[in-house]
Amino acid sequence: MADVFTIYERGIEELLNRLGKEHPRYVEVLDLQSQLLENIELMNKFGDTETRRAERARILDKLNKLAVELAGTGLLELGRGKIALPLESPKQRFLKLFPGLVPYNIEDADIFFGRNKETELLTAQIERDPIVIVNGLSGCGKSSLIRAGVIPRLQKAGFLVLYSVVYENVIDDILHTIKRTPGIREIPQDYVEAIQENWPDKDVVLIVDQFEQALSTSHDPKALERFVKGIPRLISDPCQRAKVVIVLRADWLYFLETSIRKFYPRLNVYSCVFTLDPLTKEAAREAIIKPLQAQDIPYEEEVVEEIVDCLQRSSIGPHIDSYVQPIQLQIVLRSLFSLAERKGTLQQALTRENYRQLGGVESILRNYLLNSLGNRAESWRLLARFIAPDGKTGRTIRRSELLAVPAAEDVEAELRFLISQGFIEVYEAEGGKTFYRLAHDYLVDAIVEYLNQNPDQQGWKLAEDWLANGTMEWRNSIQVTGGEGLLLERNRYLHIYNYRDKLKLTDESRKLLILTALHYGHEGLGYWLSRGADLESDVEIIADKLLSSKPEVRKAARNALAGCVKPSQKTITALGEEAKQILRERLWRAIKAPSNLTERDAAAQALWILETFNTLGERFQVGRIVFRRWFQDHLLQITSYLFTALLALALVLGVLYIREKLHGLWEPIYSLKAGMIPLVAVDPNDPEAVYVITMGGPGPREGCSLFVQQGNGWELRSRDFSKNWPTSLAVVSDANTTYLYATLYSKGIMRSKDGGRTWELSNRGLPSHGLTSIVADPNDPSILYLATDDWRGVLRSTDGGNSWKFYDYKGEIYGARITKLVYTRANGGVLIAGTWDGRILIHHRNSSDWE
Repeated sequence: MADVFTIYERGIEELLNRLGKEHPRYVEVLDLQSQLLENIELMNKFGDTETRRAERARILDKLNKLAVELAGTGLLELGRGKIALPLESPKQRFLKLFPGLVPYNIEDADIFFGRNKETELLTAQIERDPIVIVNGLSGCGKSSLIRAGVIPRLQKAGFLVLYSVVYENVIDDILHTIKRTPGIREIPQDYVEAIQENWPDKDVVLIVDQFEQALSTSHDPKALERFVKGIPRLISDPCQRAKVVIVLRADWLYFLETSIRKFYPRLNVYSCVFTLDPLTKEAAREAIIKPLQAQDIPYEEEVVEEIVDCLQRSSIGPHIDSYVQPIQLQIVLRSLFSLAERKGTLQQALTRENYRQLGGVESILRNYLLNSLGNRAESWRLLARFIAPDGKTGRTIRRSELLAVPAAEDVEAELRFLISQGFIEVYEAEGGKTFYRLAHDYLVDAIVEYLNQNPDQQGWKLAEDWLANGTMEWRNSIQVTGGEGLLLERNRYLHIYNYRDKLKLTDESRKLLILTALHYGHEGLGYWLSRGADLESDVEIIADKLLSSKPEVRKAARNALAGCVKPSQKTITALGEEAKQILRERLWRAIKAPSNLTERDAAAQALWILETFNTLGERFQVGRIVFRRWFQDHLLQITSYLFTALLALALVLGVLYIREKLHGLWEPIYSLKAGMIPLVAVDPNDPEAVYVITMGGPGPREGCSLFVQQGNGWELRSRDFSKNWPTSLAVVSDANTTYLYATLYSKGIMRSKDGGRTWELSNRGLPSHGLTSIVADPNDPSILYLATDDWRGVLRSTDGGNSWKFYDYKGEIYGARITKLVYTRANGGVLIAGTWDGRILIHHRNSSDWE
């Protein structure tokens, strides 16, 4: 922060020089300057505190307002304008050519190459359309294109450009950008009114970068709604030609379209899109060579070619074939220049020796963070805090939140290191508020991968950070809304519980953990109680939840209490005897207060879980209350169970009654004792003749057997004539002979010409398997129809089964799996087929189609 303070100090000096000693406000500025210098001196001597930071923010806020009022620009702008040129050394000028993770800025337009075509196209689209949405892969150079390419061209064309980056709140960030514009004083809280009132006759382009932050779950949805609803009012002003440009990652375009559709269903977001692709090979060469040539820096042509070729083929990070990702190009070049800087040979950065020393493109990209941070656990721990809960994007964090962790001095040191390395960027908002965020979302995957590979090293550190952040958010939410406050998320709480023994707990954080355990009904309640010294205060918190007026709160608290009274595992800390006794006394006081029956019942339920009764009378008294309460709570459920039981009983009795009635309509006529009976058929010319094919009898391991009833008894006419499963049986008879046809699924047709005494195969023209059903034409017994359960359809025999041909497999019958065939004499003869998929197909005797 020393560099920032230097800029502030020089900004104050510049303001004093501009005012002069005769100015009536000169003494006021001088007095504030002395207060600021005294604050900084105390900070350097004794360290920074929350009080000093608050005082410093107040002083800087007053000075900044005076600078805007008296000089027309902010204090930082005054300081930067005074020292910008003298501070840029040759070394900084060289490193500025390839900024690494940091995007190019407006003042870098003279060294920004490789994007001339995209700059012209995007500038033309902005001048033509009122809304433009710029999207592209993470690391494709969207921010650099906007800052160093588009904004200078728009300014030359006469546009006033307001460039804002989304950090914490899109509305606040836009308003802060407007306030920092020279000549602006007080503005309304509506960004549309602020723009229209300050520049009523000016062509304005509002560019909102990093817009995926506004779409993330951590962003205020009301602020997003205000921004979206304000766009039509801004661009439809007839007195002002205003444009809105939204810049975001390609994977967030869908979420933008979804958010806008809520308010403007007819707006086609995709018609406003400008998609930025990565660099082509030629553009990548230009982006390397042109800046070097501008600074007269020598380079080896073959090294440049190898870098571009390797980046084209790289499989690391988001990538499109035959293109070069600008962020990867910047990382490689920045690494080469950093190595040359360490060697003291900045003029010889792009050499074969340096390139080989770093291991080539793949090695540089894979180990970029690891080479810079090594095993600095505190640095990795700090970077982990910048990962959003979804694990896909970075998040913005306030300075006060970063420092609200144990060992804040270490965090401060690591923060300065990460800023110096270009991994974290700083943003100073109005009122002295300072925000930090990852320099680029390209770092997210590398950080997540490292943490996944080192869970033991980072797990407890992450738990400590989550607890610190959660404690601060909980404290702030209580101040704003009162009540219980914002508790920890369940997953974060469980992670903290897993590393509980390594955490240093304050009374405030321990109270938060007790409330969270009670909220989720977690058995860790006993452990958090054991880490404290003020048991009475902790027990009072538990009692308040157990006696709450809300049933769901009481239930969760009872679950947490039960988990630590009777631990299910040895690793769970049981509730101590002293805590039990204090809680018991508190609950008995509630039982003896008859004014609140709900509280009395809740106390009895909690005491029943504790099981700390001195006498049998106490147990009986509490048990009676608990049973009565349980019966009241479950009365509807008990009634429902009884009604269901009675209904089930009625159904069973009804089924038994119907079965008894139906049983009277059927009677057993004979038991063959011959295994299963899959097929039964009747001779159409002799209804007294019944044919039955059995499977698995009468002898052991036997196949198909035929039983026939003619007259008063049953005859075993043929035994074990096939081992294959029968699927259908047809009986055909004329004046002299009875023919039997039995289809076997995987063998064919067995035919008997003597009423079933002997059998022969009749397979000429038949498929090898899939036979399901056979019927005979009642008008002509020599005509048989055979069904298959695959695409073959229906086969027909006109010679009594001697030979078979495909009858018809066109139209609806083609490809049908037929399960059953039936032939009826109705309408001159109709063949009916049933299929596996529930269809019934009909074929008339004189027709050529199936219906």
